[in-house]
Amino acid sequence: MDDEPLLRLTMSSDLQDAGYAVDTAEDGHRACANLAENSYDVVVTDLVMEGIDGMQVLQEAKRCDPTCGVILITGYGDMNSVIEALRLGADDYLLKPYKREELIFRLARCLEKGQLQRDLRETEKKLRQSHAELEDRVHKRTLELQVQHQKLFDANTALRVLLEQQEKSKKEIEQTISQNLKKNIFPYLDLLKDEVRDGKGAMYTTIMETNIQDITSTFSKQLSSELLKLTPREIQVADLVRQGLTSKDIVKLLNITLGTVEFYRLNLRKKLGIHKRKINLRSYLLSFPDN
Repeated sequence: MDDEPLLRLTMSSDLQDAGYAVDTAEDGHRACANLAENSYDVVVTDLVMEGIDGMQVLQEAKRCDPTCGVILITGYGDMNSVIEALRLGADDYLLKPYKREELIFRLARCLEKGQLQRDLRETEKKLRQSHAELEDRVHKRTLELQVQHQKLFDANTALRVLLEQQEKSKKEIEQTISQNLKKNIFPYLDLLKDEVRDGKGAMYTTIMETNIQDITSTFSKQLSSELLKLTPREIQVADLVRQGLTSKDIVKLLNITLGTVEFYRLNLRKKLGIHKRKINLRSYLLSFPDN
C-alpha cells in the first residue's frame, strides 16, 4: 500500500514478477477495508500517509491476524517512528529508496516468519488438545480404579465377615461336641472304669477318655498339621507319651516292639525340631495348648 501511484504500481509489478499474488490500496482507508474483507500473509505499507497512516494500518493488520507480517517503508528521517512501529509489532522495514532484490528478500523472510508462527500456533493447539485428552483419560482411569478399589474393599470385607462367621460356627460346633461328650460319653466311661478292675483295662478306658478329649482340643490338630506331617501312628505315640506312659507301657498297649517305639520317639524328636537337644519329649509335648 502506498499513496504514490507510481511507487505502488512499481512495487506491485515487482512482486507479481517474483510470483506473489498482490492486492493494492491507494490509501489507509482502502487498506483497512481490504484487511477486513480478506486474509493476507504480508502487508507492505508506507509509514507516512494522509489520513490513516502506516502505523494505524499496522495495528489493524495485527488485530485482524496476529500472524500477518507487516513491512513498513519509510525515509531516513522517520527512524523514531520505525522504532515505535517495531515495538508495536512490525516485522521489518525498508528505507527509501530500496532495491527490488531487497524488497523480495525481506518479503520472503517475513513470509517464512509468519509460517513459523502459524506452525507454532498449530503445534500449541495440538498440544493443548493432547493435554486435555490425556487429562480426560487420566480422570476416567482414576474413576475406574476407584470403583475397582471399592469393589475389592467390599469383597475383602465380605470375605472377612464370612471367615469370622465360619470361625464362630466352628467354635460353636466344637463346644457342642464337647458338651455332648461330657453328657453322653464320659458318664459311661466312668461306669466302665468301675466295672473294669484289672490294670490294663483301666488303662484302656483312661486312654479312651483322654483321646476323646483330644478330639476337641488343639493338641491333635497341631500334631497332624501340614507343617509337622506326623503319621497317625506317630500322633498316637505322641499322645501316649504326653499322657505319661513309658516306652514299655506303649509296647504293651499298642502290641509293638520296644525298638519300634524308640523309632517313633526318634522321628517325633526330629519332626518337632528337638533332635539332639536336651529337651524332654513329654515336657515339650505338654507345651502344646489343649484348647
